[in-house]
Amino acid sequence: MQMTINIGYDQVFQLVRQLPPGEKERLFHENEFLTAFPCGPEPVIPDEEYYEFLMSFPVVSEEEIEQILEAKKDWAFAGK
Repeated sequence: MQMTINIGYDQVFQLVRQLPPGEKERLFHENEFLTAFPCGPEPVIPDEEYYEFLMSFPVVSEEEIEQILEAKKDWAFAGK
């Protein structure tokens, strides 16, 4: 059996507010999942020029990341 109802945003919001905490958390986790994996149309594949533009940005090496993390530790330690 399937049923369709048409309710407004305010009514949906009030219903969500009435949910028990566990159900609210479940709803928000499901919303995060749906946001991360939208069911819309297929993404547009960028053209070659756009791809080249994106690939022209600088890249940080593993060694540079380690240097940044070490410097961050030193800065945090110096502030205490």
